[in-house]
Amino acid sequence: MNHDILDNKTNIYLSCVAKGVFTDGSLPKGDYTIVPPVYISGESQIENGSIIGPASVILKNTLVAESTHISKSVLSENTFVSRECLVENSLCGINSTVKKGGAVLSECVLGYNSVLGDDILLENGAVILPEAKIFNCYENCKNDFLCVEESSFKNLDVLNACKLGYI
Repeated sequence: MNHDILDNKTNIYLSCVAKGVFTDGSLPKGDYTIVPPVYISGESQIENGSIIGPASVILKNTLVAESTHISKSVLSENTFVSRECLVENSLCGINSTVKKGGAVLSECVLGYNSVLGDDILLENGAVILPEAKIFNCYENCKNDFLCVEESSFKNLDVLNACKLGYI
């Protein structure tokens, strides 16, 4: 869908500030790289050293921290992507968080109000349900796996539902 919007195949009006660069106001200030086509809300924040695009949508009140790459993805409202992360060909839902060094790749969905912990890789079409908190529990558990700390879906079996791993 982000491709259709960015290629003007819909009836959604977008203000174009440069070839393939769309916004609802002015672009956020900062020293980051844009690879068109992209839509970036003027109410978002992008820190230095980040790369946005191609084919990416950054909605309002979203923070993309330094040295992060967002490609072919949608970051919904109020999303926080920490530094040194990669989000590629995926969707981060409203109020979702990707912590330092995390990666969301290959058609994954990070659900509403969910958190992907430090240095965790989410890939291969994995879907993290709303309000789930995924973290590396190496120090907190007796095994070397990832755990769901908290979720409104108490029976969520993350390890069997999707491929998760370390970066």
